[in-house]
Parts: sequence; structure tokens; C-alpha cells
Amino acid sequence: MLFKEGSTHWVRNMAMAIAMIMFQGFGAAAGFGICIGGFAFEKSSDSMKTIPKKDYYITQLCPANGCGDDSIVLKVAICEIVCTFLFVNFVLMVVKHNGAADMPINALAIGLALFVAIRESSGISGGCINPAVGLVQSVLQGVINQQVYPNADKTNLKYAGVYVASTLAGGFFAGIFHKWFHERAIASAQNAKDSEYENMVNN
Repeated sequence: MLFKEGSTHWVRNMAMAIAMIMFQGFGAAAGFGICIGGFAFEKSSDSMKTIPKKDYYITQLCPANGCGDDSIVLKVAICEIVCTFLFVNFVLMVVKHNGAADMPINALAIGLALFVAIRESSGISGGCINPAVGLVQSVLQGVINQQVYPNADKTNLKYAGVYVASTLAGGFFAGIFHKWFHERAIASAQNAKDSEYENMVNN
């Protein structure tokens, strides 16, 4: 495991967390660059003449009604927190407790869980589930959209902060839940089972 348990390893764990966030950011930026590399910029002005202004976006990460909708900020935050919480909990369960012996099966299960989390949240929040995606994709889209579609409405980047804070909070709550509640429940169940077995043997 990349992270070590115990209060004495908090500096190492914090350094690992920062490194993972940085590398995810680099990966998100590289993925965005690859997608942009396959986009025909010279055709954008002609191909977009008949499309409504609200659709002048390149895979815009926004709520269902657009980034300019101020009325659903709280709804977006709650949706991202809940879906990220469930996804991270599922990953922890696979990695720590109920994983298969074959790693490809675990990877397939986690990938399917991520797809479900994004699919279920996309209709409300746009489906971020990752702070690196929320930050990098939102910022780069804001820059690229204004260059490619100068007549389009300016993209609102206020949701970038919502995506980053909500997904970090969801992951944090999942870790707390898993450590303080789930693992304690398993330990209590195991202790009760051992005590019951000892009583049966002694009697």
C-alpha cells in the first residue's frame, strides 16, 4: 500500500497525497491535450453557426443547466460529495476487505463503480468525482472555449471550486467512515464471534 497506518507516518502520507494530486492533475491536463489534438479548430467557426450558444462547449464539465445556473450550487455540492463518498467507500472495500484474488476483476469492478458514479451524478452536477478533473478540465475548458468559439458565452469557472471542495470532502468522509465505523464494526463482530466460540468450547 502507498499509505502507511499510524500517526507516526502522517508526514509521509501527506507527501504521498500531495504527489498523487499533482500527478492526477498532470494526467488530466495531458488527457485534455490529447482530446484537443484531435479537434478540427479550423472548422469550428463554420460548423457551430447553427448550434445554440449554450452548446458552444468542448465536453464542458457543468451542471445539467449550464455553468451559469446559480440556483443549484448546493445541489451540485451535495451530489458530488455523496457520489464520491460512495465510490471511494467501494474502492476501500475492494482493496481492503472483499477484493477478488485476480487483480483484473478488482480493476473491472472499480472501473464499473466509477462509471456508475459518474453516470448517476452527471444529470445533476456533470459527474466530476475527482478533484483533479474538476480543477484542470474546468480551467482549460474556459481558456480553450474562448479561443475556439469567441462568440459563445463565457464559461463560468465558479463550479471548479465546488467540484474540488466537494470531491475532496466526499473522499475524506469516506476515509473517516471506513476507518472509524466500518473497521470498528468488523473488529467488534470478530470479537463477538471469538467470545461465542470460546463459550461453546468451554461449555
